[in-house]
Amino acid sequence: MSKNYIVAHAFLLILVSGLGVLGQQPMQTEMEALLLLKKFLVSQNSVNRGVYLGWNLEENRSSSPCTWMGISCDGNHITSIDLSKNNIAGTMFRNFSAFTNLSYLDLSNNYITDLSDDLKLCRSLRHLNLSRNMIEGEVNLTGMDKLEVLDLSNNRLREQPRFGDCENLKVLDLSMNYLTGKLSNESSIESCMELQIVDLSGNSIEGSLSFTFGRYRRFSMSSNKLSGNLPTWVFPKNCSLNVLDLCENNLTGEVPKNISNCKELMELNLWGNKFSGKIPDEVGFLSDLQSLILGDNNFLRDIPKSLPGLSNLTVLDLSKNNFGDDIQEIFGQFTKISYLILYGNTYTGGLHSSGILKLQNLSGLDLSYNNLSGPLPPEISQMLSLKVLALSSNRFSGNIPQEYGKFPRIQVLDLSFNELEGSIPASFGKLNSLLLLQLVMAEPCHNQLSGKIPAELAHIGKNATPTFMLNKFDGTKTTGLGDCASLTRWMPETTIAVLTSNSRNYCTQFWDIVQRGFGISPLCSDDGEVYGTPGYIQLSGNQLSGEIPGNISQISELGYLNLGNNRFSGKLPIEIGLFPSIQYLDISKNEFSGEIPMEVGNMKSLYFLDLAYNNFSGDIPNSMSKLTNLAQFNLSYNPLITGKVPSGQMTTFTKWSFLGLPLLQFQENGTPIAPPSELESEERAGSSFSGRHVFFISFPIFFILSFLYFSMFCDISKCCFRNTTICKT
Repeated sequence: MSKNYIVAHAFLLILVSGLGVLGQQPMQTEMEALLLLKKFLVSQNSVNRGVYLGWNLEENRSSSPCTWMGISCDGNHITSIDLSKNNIAGTMFRNFSAFTNLSYLDLSNNYITDLSDDLKLCRSLRHLNLSRNMIEGEVNLTGMDKLEVLDLSNNRLREQPRFGDCENLKVLDLSMNYLTGKLSNESSIESCMELQIVDLSGNSIEGSLSFTFGRYRRFSMSSNKLSGNLPTWVFPKNCSLNVLDLCENNLTGEVPKNISNCKELMELNLWGNKFSGKIPDEVGFLSDLQSLILGDNNFLRDIPKSLPGLSNLTVLDLSKNNFGDDIQEIFGQFTKISYLILYGNTYTGGLHSSGILKLQNLSGLDLSYNNLSGPLPPEISQMLSLKVLALSSNRFSGNIPQEYGKFPRIQVLDLSFNELEGSIPASFGKLNSLLLLQLVMAEPCHNQLSGKIPAELAHIGKNATPTFMLNKFDGTKTTGLGDCASLTRWMPETTIAVLTSNSRNYCTQFWDIVQRGFGISPLCSDDGEVYGTPGYIQLSGNQLSGEIPGNISQISELGYLNLGNNRFSGKLPIEIGLFPSIQYLDISKNEFSGEIPMEVGNMKSLYFLDLAYNNFSGDIPNSMSKLTNLAQFNLSYNPLITGKVPSGQMTTFTKWSFLGLPLLQFQENGTPIAPPSELESEERAGSSFSGRHVFFISFPIFFILSFLYFSMFCDISKCCFRNTTICKT
């Protein structure tokens, strides 16, 4: 082999090696930037750190950052960083521009407080998700001219962003912030010519609309302060809308007839405005329409004859429009719809003349808060697809038909606040999918159900899984309960104001989550805390009597049981301690006697327990000290209770939990019962409601609203009535 060949070959190897090193240089630089990012994140958060802790070169020198969790590459460049749900707190990293080819950045579901100006130097960025953080201050996107998707929802923004050049922006989500003022021309979304999906819901933007909906596919400005009429020009001939959501604003006047220009419209939500006049006949020309939500307005009661011809219409909400007299006969022609929501009108008469009983495809029927009267029609039981039946707050009278135990998929049955009488049908034990049963009354003129609880009731809800599975894969929003009204009937009274002060979409999302079988609250089990969907039975304020059947503990995952203000008697069955997941138990204002079963201490998920105004006797079981989750407790006015208050958990409650117990000693081992708080007044002394701390009064609504906000672990839609993708926490 010649010397010249050897020299040439060596030179070629050196050249190739040098090129390889040059080719690796960008990755080396970006890897160093990643390690700086890791160091920054570790310094920001001393606990609960995320996947970035695994970014470690020392353990494996040959490790490529492209294999690190949350990192994706293309060639020798990092192109994607996903650090969502990583407990990142504080300020944002100031050197993302070091990743010169970065096109995807997701820092959502963290606790970041500000935006970095360095982001404007990320010239390749196409997808930026900073949703569900704590970001406030100015948002200046000038320079990010390749951005296609921007999600800043669920933050604390008060100023509308400055877009600069946004010619490629297609998706913009600024919902659930604190944006105020009018939609300014300088930063207007109108300058983003490719924009197709816009969500500005849940802000305080005011004024009238100043642009058309022509090019948008989905547009939401629900829960803002828009006012004025909808001008005809907002619906141009080239309108391409699929979804329009303007619910919960202050819009007035009539709905323009030329809304029919939006021929591809599938969802129209105008709930909670001040629209008036006739519902346009032209709405019936929207052949793709699936959801029509016109509730809480002032429309005339004339229903367009064109609407029943909408073959794709599945949801029709005309609630709270002051429709009076008999229910319009035309509803009997809507044979394809799944959910009919007419609550909160002033309908009178019965149901037979309306034709509603012919709608065999209904999954949800809400006629609550009207003035309907007469016997409950047994024919409703022939609607075999029903999952939600809400007939509460009417004037229905007579017995509950035995046929109401034949619904194969019913999940919510609310017959409360009527003038019903008689006993609870034993056939209710066949309602395998039932989650919520409400037969409550509040005044003497309302339900006066009597007799014993049938033993068969223990079988309700024993196999809801098949219905849950159907709901999970059903694209239609499952709830037929329109607003927060039905929720407030099964929450403690002190939570009602908290619940109703929030937007309607909290309540509709909550109902949808529950009926799809996803967990909303922690349940205690031998394996630790898990999430579940507890059932609810509300039978308070009737004249039910006799003993509670011991087999009631067989009700699967019962979370709420309210039997208060009845005439139940006898001993509390020891089986009461077998409820694996009960959180709320109210048996106050009855005639129970005997000792409190020690098995009560086994209900580890319990946070509300009211035993007041009964005839219990003997000592308070020491086992109740094991109820470490108990936040609200009342044993008042059981004058035969003796002994001492057990140490531990029971001593955390004030004397308001133990009023009218003359034989009870108020200290154990020298530890006194906590004195009444200054915030507690004498008005609470006679109430059936006592707790450890004011915070816990709102605990039930706390976990609901927390779940909805921290659905940061899911992709839950934020508009008032929209199909959602739900995940399990």
